[in-house]
Amino acid sequence: MPTMLERPEELDALHAELCRRERDLGLVEGSTRLLPLIETPGAVLRVDALCQAGGGRLIGIFLGHGDLFRLTGAKPHGGSTLDYPRNAVVFAARAAGIAAFDTPYTKVADVIGLEREAREAKRHGFDGKGCIHRDQLATVARCLRPTPDELAWAQRVEKARRDGLLGTLLR
Repeated sequence: MPTMLERPEELDALHAELCRRERDLGLVEGSTRLLPLIETPGAVLRVDALCQAGGGRLIGIFLGHGDLFRLTGAKPHGGSTLDYPRNAVVFAARAAGIAAFDTPYTKVADVIGLEREAREAKRHGFDGKGCIHRDQLATVARCLRPTPDELAWAQRVEKARRDGLLGTLLR
């Protein structure tokens, strides 16, 4: 999980170094996968380029709000303060074909706030959400799990894609 990234060149340099080390160790080149943290203003502004970098090693991208808010002066857990970074991360991840993970909710004892934030992550389209305590896992899993209707829709979309009929699909 590379942290405090600013530019895609940093992921490309990491990719080159990992290739060298994998060769030296007799490992399959590209077998080490990456999940970079997007936690600086520069990374948010360049998230689409970051998602395309790293030589195909990225399994996803992970939004981190702690340093991001410290660096911008935004207020954590302040409603709309995460809307732009969340949208940027999800859109860039989708365009790159990788997973998007939402920032953890840091108020461990606040189950109501966690549920609100997990539901918000799902509304934004995240594949998962970071947890900083094991007590958060069940709530996050329940909130992000697809509903039966969502699963049925995904199955119809996949079938239409396989049959070349996506343009005819209605919800």
